[in-house]
Parts: sequence; structure tokens; C-alpha cells
Amino acid sequence: MKKLFFLNVTFVLLLLTSCEKEIFIDLNSSNPKVVIEGNLSNLPEDSTLVKLTKTLNLNESVANPTVNNALVTIVDNTIFSIDTLSQIRPGVYYNNNLIGIEGHNYTLNVLVGTDLYSSTSTMPTSIPLDSITLYNFNRPTGPPGGNTPVFLIPIYTDTKNVRNNYQLMVSINDSLLYNIDVRNDLILDGEVNQRPISVSANKEDKITIDLQCIDSAVFDYFTNLSTNLGQFSATPSNPKSNISNGALGYFKVHTSSKKNYIIKK
Repeated sequence: MKKLFFLNVTFVLLLLTSCEKEIFIDLNSSNPKVVIEGNLSNLPEDSTLVKLTKTLNLNESVANPTVNNALVTIVDNTIFSIDTLSQIRPGVYYNNNLIGIEGHNYTLNVLVGTDLYSSTSTMPTSIPLDSITLYNFNRPTGPPGGNTPVFLIPIYTDTKNVRNNYQLMVSINDSLLYNIDVRNDLILDGEVNQRPISVSANKEDKITIDLQCIDSAVFDYFTNLSTNLGQFSATPSNPKSNISNGALGYFKVHTSSKKNYIIKK
């Protein structure tokens, strides 16, 4: 997920028995919060990436400002090592030498000025994505060349009697989709996955599915984020972050297993 939207507004209800003058409430003067999107993978090509931005007020329509010149480190608490991430472009910090190890516990530290933000997480055991199968393919009548719904089943076997949480990241022709697909094994513990995903694709498109094993805090974060993005009748709230000191966002320590599928029909 590369861009997130956050609402950080306090609504105040004033109950007045008599109003002799108008009272104006400024909803746009809240202090900006740091937003951290941190990823640590077990794959060398994905490696370690942290994105730092700040929130905007409601009346601002520009891109979220980046946080530069921060000190970003990741501590492997299992082997007592520290790696520093280098800033490779505005707001983006990277280390291609730091590769996550299953079972190791990691702490992300982000120092912005004098403010320190931290998060600790353990990398889960990897579950391999065995294959991708076509569940259904219907090409409805429409304009030539239009995208068609494709239903694919990522085949993987859940580990029995172990609480597992997953996030499925989907790309079409190497362009990442921003759909949020998180799931757990509360119902299908130890079973082979039969739940499909839906994408819009054309013949010869390459679909890449990245099966990520994540911890429960990250699962809860993206579940809440998905709920907030899908609700319209109530005021959305910020998903509960697994990062300290009031930061928004997440630190995702995850394993990845990827497969490709070429649309042939």
C-alpha cells in the first residue's frame, strides 16, 4: 500500500442554552502527525523500506509532506544487531542488505528531531504459495479491449493449530493494486485455501500474487483501515497503529511467497 489517507479531526458538540454571538470552531488547525509505513521482508528483492510523511488538515489538497533527514534504524533483538536505513528520496528510507529472518524479533526506531517513534514485531513462519488456479472466467458483452473480471484462487495450506494472519498483495503487469485483502484462519484452520480473489484483467496480462504472513497487530490495523475506507455513514477513525508516541501507520514484519499467473482466455 503506498498511499494512505488519514482523518485526524476532533468534532466538538457545544450545547448552549442561549446564544448571544456566533462561535466558530477551527477544524483545520490540528497539529500534523507523523505517518510511518514500514516494511521488513524475508525476500532480498523486497528488503527493507520505510516511508515517512505527515498528515494534512482538511482544507489542504496538496500531497502529504515528506519527513526528511530522520534517523531510521531497525534492531534485530534476536541477534542484537542494528541496521541503519539510508534516505534514497524524499521521505523514503531503504536498506537492501537487511533481510528479515523467520522467528526473529525486530524493533523499528524513527527519530524525527527529538521525537522517537518505535515498534516491535516478530517475523512469522512463512507459508508457501503453492500455485494459482483459475476459478472462473466470464467475458461479458462490452466494448472490445475492456477489462474483464477474473477470479483466481491462491493455493496455500494453512498450518493447523497455529494462529496465522495473511495479507494478499496483487499486481497486474508489475503494477501494484491498492486493494486491502487481509484474512486469518479462525474458520479454516489447517485447511487448503479455496477463497478466490477478483481482479480486472485482459488476455496475456500477468497477475502476481504475494502471500504475506503478518502478525496480529498488522492484521488488525489493515482490517480497521479497510472498514474505515468502506464506511460512509459514520465518521472514520484512525486505525490503531502498532507504533508508539502517537504516530500513525504501521510496521509490517512479514514473510512473502510469490507466484505469477498469465491470463490465457
